[in-house]
Amino acid sequence: MKQLQKAENKTQFIYYKELQISSEQYQMNRVAMIESNSEKVLDIVHKVFNIG
Repeated sequence: MKQLQKAENKTQFIYYKELQISSEQYQMNRVAMIESNSEKVLDIVHKVFNIG
């Protein structure tokens, strides 16, 4: 980590930090994505069987 914080490695450090942020956002939004997909599937099932 100390190597990444050196001035000559600034681009790699930024990439590393952005990768961390993306990973954290994915973990937080994973449940929401699953719920959204489940709702879409349920909507399709309702339309197919004319339940809704």
